[in-house]
Amino acid sequence: MTPTIVFIVLAKKIHKIINNIKFMEKYRMHKHDFTRKGKIGFAELCILILKCSKRGIHAGLIEFMKEFKKVDTYSDSAFCQARKKIKYEAFKEISMVVANGFYQEADYKTYGEYRVWAIDGSDINLPNTEEVREEFGAQTFKHGVQNQSLVSVLYDVLNHVVLHAVMARQDANERVLASEHLSYLAKLKNNNRKNQKELILMDRGYPCEELISTLQSLDLYFVIRSNKKTFWREVRDICTNDAVIQRKSKFGLITVRVLEVPLGNGKSETLITNIMDDKFTISTFSEIYHMRWGVETNYDVLKQVLQVENFSGKSPLCIRQDFYATTFLINLLACIEVDTADEVKNINISHGYTHKRKMNITRTLSVLKGSVIALLVGNSPTKKEKIFEYIQSELKKTLVPVRPGRSFPRQKAHPALKFSQNQKTI
Repeated sequence: MTPTIVFIVLAKKIHKIINNIKFMEKYRMHKHDFTRKGKIGFAELCILILKCSKRGIHAGLIEFMKEFKKVDTYSDSAFCQARKKIKYEAFKEISMVVANGFYQEADYKTYGEYRVWAIDGSDINLPNTEEVREEFGAQTFKHGVQNQSLVSVLYDVLNHVVLHAVMARQDANERVLASEHLSYLAKLKNNNRKNQKELILMDRGYPCEELISTLQSLDLYFVIRSNKKTFWREVRDICTNDAVIQRKSKFGLITVRVLEVPLGNGKSETLITNIMDDKFTISTFSEIYHMRWGVETNYDVLKQVLQVENFSGKSPLCIRQDFYATTFLINLLACIEVDTADEVKNINISHGYTHKRKMNITRTLSVLKGSVIALLVGNSPTKKEKIFEYIQSELKKTLVPVRPGRSFPRQKAHPALKFSQNQKTI
């Protein structure tokens, strides 16, 4: 039996969705939009936005006209006016359809009986216009004012999927955004094909009575880092490196396990969890929490490789469209990764590399972005299979070694060069 190619299955699903009249009626701005036949309809415009979000508008239009041969000319101005007719939620749904479809179709990775998620937020810079500042807010720095948005994601650290993303005001509360992620995840628990438990990883900015009570009430497991010196008195008073405490709060009784994990050089970090299984030792929790670094890597891909801050428009609508179009690409990349896992594994075995090879994210995203139009225009299975084969062949040429144990000091000051040369995909 031929194995399912998740990438192709979900590409077909997206094609079907964006060509569905109910989807169009749900996400057009006004009921009279797209009622007359124009050069480019709703579905084609969605594809163009997905394409142009990470490419110059003019270059994206030229590629689109080559692929979609019904269109001879289409100006940049016409595109900019037309995109105002589509709500940004359309692209949020497209991204989430790919994410949810991934867990229905793929043989995804888990940590034992757990799916492992990380929640984290990050500031992204926005165009400095008054309209954007009013919508998202701004930060004041020594050299001026910069419009920013606080972005938060619920990220699968093992499969590299953005399950849920929120783009909020710069002054939004990360804990409130985390609660949105948790509510969304709880709704999907019944659709969990492998019937896995959900494990949430969070950094030290998140732990509080309300959020931990929410996690417990939703039957979600967690590992959260905390600052022992400034956290609950019950935590500060612990003298052992592994203890269970109870705390009465206005949200009810909270029961957590507190661990002191050594980091080396006499330093340690405090982790709080509701996993009481003795099989999970301090070293186990150290390994689990280290997985949280995957969400930091995801932000690096968003900001450096996909250049999420390099928007194709300056209005709040265009910014949101571009952001969710970018998470769509991240999730398509996860599909390619799981589809080619066996191929990469066979290459590692046959070549006997000192360091195992993995997919080159920068190169694969470059090829993927160039294939978005061909992938979503038309519904030919043969064409989609050829696109996948092309991406797979390019991937094999550019595998990169995985060197474990490497560590680099974090740069606290922003470098003068915003985007690194070796991470550019365009």
